[in-house]
Amino acid sequence: MKKIFLITTICLLVGVTFFVLNKPFTYPIGNFEPITFTTYDNEMRNLPPLPTLKEWSKVLITKGAQADQIQRDVTEHGEIMKRYYTKYEDIIFDLVEADVTADGTPEKIVSFDGGGTYGIIKREIIQDGQIIATIEPNSVGRSGSIQPHSDGNGFAVFWYTEDMFPSGFCCPTQQKITIFKYGANTFTPVSEETVLLD
Repeated sequence: MKKIFLITTICLLVGVTFFVLNKPFTYPIGNFEPITFTTYDNEMRNLPPLPTLKEWSKVLITKGAQADQIQRDVTEHGEIMKRYYTKYEDIIFDLVEADVTADGTPEKIVSFDGGGTYGIIKREIIQDGQIIATIEPNSVGRSGSIQPHSDGNGFAVFWYTEDMFPSGFCCPTQQKITIFKYGANTFTPVSEETVLLD
């Protein structure tokens, strides 16, 4: 009877440990491969400068039909959008907030969309008014998306290599997932895998 109780207790502990360790991950985790995603850096940089009223008025005139959307972006996300739209003329921006440094405070993740088939061309992670990391499409592939870890520490980059597109720019059959974790003021890739897409 004691032996059965001991075995049952061990199984429960193993099960609970497995659940706790794996609970934060909300994306596929499987057969890890050598890490090939290299186009990122942890260099700290200043944000683009805040434009003058004259400079901002020129941006809105230049953007034409996009001006209303830009104004909505500024209303939703604040003056940071003015900084980006003024520095970069032909880029569409998106901004999301999520904790990726495990400090309990959301960082800002700004995406640069160049339009066309390649989509997102760069992302910058902003903390306390400074850029703390930059993630770009891999030199051999195209950008996909970023998913913050549900535990607030780091993120996963979903991206593609050129050979994953059997029909030119359409319909990838596979996807790369590179997982970054944060520590010592640095984002570091810790694992990578390829998954099949339906």
